[in-house]
Amino acid sequence: MRKMVILTAHHKSDVAIPVFKKHFYPIQVGSALSKLSLGIEKDDEGENISYKNQSYCELTAYYYAYKNLSFDYAGLMHYRRVFSISLFRMSDIKNYLIYFIKRAFDLFSIKDINLFLDNNFKVSSLRELDEECLRLKKYLDEADYDIIVPKKISYAYVNIKNQYAINHCAHQFQLFNEIIINKYPKFSSVINKTNNIKKIYPYNMFVMKRDFFLEYNEMLFNVLLEMEKHVDLNVINPYQSRIFGFLSERFLNYYIELVRKDKNIKIKELRTIFITEDVS
Repeated sequence: MRKMVILTAHHKSDVAIPVFKKHFYPIQVGSALSKLSLGIEKDDEGENISYKNQSYCELTAYYYAYKNLSFDYAGLMHYRRVFSISLFRMSDIKNYLIYFIKRAFDLFSIKDINLFLDNNFKVSSLRELDEECLRLKKYLDEADYDIIVPKKISYAYVNIKNQYAINHCAHQFQLFNEIIINKYPKFSSVINKTNNIKKIYPYNMFVMKRDFFLEYNEMLFNVLLEMEKHVDLNVINPYQSRIFGFLSERFLNYYIELVRKDKNIKIKELRTIFITEDVS
């Protein structure tokens, strides 16, 4: 029987943790920076970069699994976002209506340059979350895919390159891409293609077969460690200091396009759940 390790990243106490413990592998990220103990695995054990969590975000959990765990498949979800195998919810109609109404009002002047169509649906019940996680766990145990990712979100007006420049730092993004191409020239064409479309696999969430997981993390951290040399975290605000998490989200999209192009692999897109703050 194959061994599947699906991490869920947590940094604070949460009533949903017992649900995640039933089905997945919850891990406390940034443990080296916190006196809090959530009663779950910590990312500061074994070989780790837990102390970098403020700028690496959930990547400290990636790194922990990459360096310390054995598995046939591995992946990551979040304390507020998990995959779902649900195909349709009545709330989808509301999401589509809101999106198209906003676009209609934007015909003459763009009010939200970051407007996008969201594929999430919300869950605020622990019972419903438990049921969703149970169905997902059974699905993953039987699924025959090389990589599973969230459904792409679609921006109305901006491509990936411009979206990053608007919300973060264009110069850093350009440097990041240059580092990738310098280290791995085969990424050149997929970077250009990916950055010029208006869709993105979000949230740094995925499930991968072992070989892909190891290859992805080896490349990702090799690039980010080089990028670190060019970023002074002391001169940017706390939100933008999460730079390596933001950049890795784009790298995941590059990697998916690369392996889709070069290898005969099976990729599955799943919807995502957003777990509300008032879940009970």
